Amino acid sequence: MKKIITIISAVFLIVGFNSNSFANSKLDSIIYEFNLKRADRAFEDMAYVKAIDIYSGLVNKNFVSSHIYRNLAFSYSKTSQNQKAEEHYQILTRNYTYEPIDAYNYAQILKSNGNYSESDKWLNIYASLNSEDTRTKRQANTGSKIREIKAVFKYDIETVPYNSKFADFGPTLRENKLYFASERREDAVVNYEYVWKEAPYLDIYEVDIEGNVSSPKFLKGKVNSKYHDGPACFSKDGKEMFFTRNNSIFRFISKKGENNVNNLKIYYAQYVNGDLTNPVELSFNSENYSCGHPSISADGNTLYFTSDMPGGFGGSDIYVTERVGSSWSKPENLGSEINTEGDEMFPFIHESGILFFASNGHLGLGGLDLFKAELDYGKYIIENLGYPLNSQSDDFALIVDEEQQEGYFSSNREGGKGDDDIYKFFALEVNLNLRGKVFDQATKEHIEKASVVLEDSKGESMRLFSSSDEFDFTIEVEPNEKYIIHVDKEEYNSYRSSFVPSELTKKGNVVEFDVYMKKTPVWGIFGKVYYKESLEVIPEVNIHITNNSTGKVEDYMSDDEGQFRIQLEQNTDYKLFLEKEGVFSIRGDYSTRGRAAGWVNADEFIELAFEKVELNKTIEIPNIYYDVGKWNIRADAAIELDKVVQFLTDNSNIKIELGSHTDSRGSAVSNQSLSQKRAQSAVDYIVSKGIERTRISAKGYGESQLKNRCTDGVSCSKAEHQENRRSEIRITGIK
Repeated sequence: MKKIITIISAVFLIVGFNSNSFANSKLDSIIYEFNLKRADRAFEDMAYVKAIDIYSGLVNKNFVSSHIYRNLAFSYSKTSQNQKAEEHYQILTRNYTYEPIDAYNYAQILKSNGNYSESDKWLNIYASLNSEDTRTKRQANTGSKIREIKAVFKYDIETVPYNSKFADFGPTLRENKLYFASERREDAVVNYEYVWKEAPYLDIYEVDIEGNVSSPKFLKGKVNSKYHDGPACFSKDGKEMFFTRNNSIFRFISKKGENNVNNLKIYYAQYVNGDLTNPVELSFNSENYSCGHPSISADGNTLYFTSDMPGGFGGSDIYVTERVGSSWSKPENLGSEINTEGDEMFPFIHESGILFFASNGHLGLGGLDLFKAELDYGKYIIENLGYPLNSQSDDFALIVDEEQQEGYFSSNREGGKGDDDIYKFFALEVNLNLRGKVFDQATKEHIEKASVVLEDSKGESMRLFSSSDEFDFTIEVEPNEKYIIHVDKEEYNSYRSSFVPSELTKKGNVVEFDVYMKKTPVWGIFGKVYYKESLEVIPEVNIHITNNSTGKVEDYMSDDEGQFRIQLEQNTDYKLFLEKEGVFSIRGDYSTRGRAAGWVNADEFIELAFEKVELNKTIEIPNIYYDVGKWNIRADAAIELDKVVQFLTDNSNIKIELGSHTDSRGSAVSNQSLSQKRAQSAVDYIVSKGIERTRISAKGYGESQLKNRCTDGVSCSKAEHQENRRSEIRITGIK
């Protein structure tokens, strides 16, 4: 009995213990789910510090999921805790099913932490999951490209004494004062905070950079509100101010859009008698998306800004709007050359027209990098501003002086005084990039594949090439070195010119040197050979050109399309001989004497139509005349027969019959006899000129092959009778 009681007691004890465990587990689950909802709500409200606190508590209780690690990693990245962000992305990607964007975000965090090879690996993974994202192409081979950027030290950088332990960024100049946005608000009656990182809201401050630069002043007037104000920009004359502000009512009541977010707007104020007027918002603002980071052009008519309005390429894009009276035009997106699937922010339009901006979508060293965009032949050329202006951290909100030699920018890099800090930079003397194209001086048309050689003052030379389709040559050159450029191209005079790069017009660190070449005067002929019967082109026709003055013979050949182009000498007489097996050869004369330089179509002086060699083909010999009743060769007939001699010489593979015809006047017998004697007389003449007798025979046809109606008894004109009195050759054999 005692044993049974002990067993029953043990059972009740176990059951009771398990019941308590079950109750505790269920309670914990309810608490965890409640806290997860709190964390998600904070995350959606962009209260990242609060979200990190709650998510971390859940992780410590071993309440984990891909969702928690994803949001926790993202929150760490948004609060610049990149090492912790990397740790949590690593856990996510190793232990859970991750989304494509996780791979991209992980690659960016790895890059910001200097782990370039691993960053390239995860960027390639992302590219395989989302090949349409252009950032994968822009940022390919991060490691090697970043090493190239960091190899050139382009700037001296110094901190400014008015940074605080809070975020200070977005510098802009007006007269001798610098204005910037800051969280410092230490002297405010109520130290308002915003939830992103639980820091005070931004206000605009001013500091006299020629006076007490360590004590910035809160900007007086009605610009600063309860919420975010800044950064700002000013018109060139300093009379107009444009700045960013949270959407609010009377500066103190937050107003949210459809997405339940208190978006940003751009406001405008004027200086009147030294005081700022009440700010008014610009016409293109919206409660449902943000517009901020304004920059006004030197002429005051074009405003550049950042927005996440619908229809863009990524998170935030850069837009431009034109002043139209007292209003502004519909903003235009600057396009895919500048904007990416990432964030493009903080535009600054320079007096030269160069646009400076920050981006995490183009290839950079990490976080936001500073870039410049310069219009070149209607296309934006994007250039990373280099090291150490850019770092592994966020670098943004740059302004630069007219000569582009010094300016200010913002960064949250290590070693600063606070979160974001303002830095001043000075451009160092660095090598310039020389680039150019080669053109025809007369037509201004581009000349392709010219030979370009650059020679320095030491006599060392280098052949120049370009990897870009936009230019014929690109090379880095020393600013004060003296160079000689040599350009050669067939059919053009050689080009030689010396220059010092620093004395040329510069666009940033680029100097352009376009070359205009003068065409060499040329005399020449061109043409296309073809069959007379079908008009088909004849390939590979041999063309022999004899210089009458020197006797020199040059041999050429038509191409597969029957075309030829042959350069000749000035003031020279030539003989042309065109031949090919299976066609009758062609001869002609041409002279460049008295002709202007240029190309002449050979069709103008010689018929390029070839006749095929065929048995029994008949060719009439024009202008063979005999005295009445005679058969001796007259001088004028000899000229034409000499052409037959040349014809037989040129076409040595044929045999011919030389036939003579009379008209119908006189008896048929006498005409037959006369025509035979005339044919024989012509043959004897041809043989006397060196043609083998075996290649030619005589045949008199009398009046047996009249060409027209003029038979016996028909009244005809002299011209009609002349048509019948003719000599012909007929092909009787082909070797």
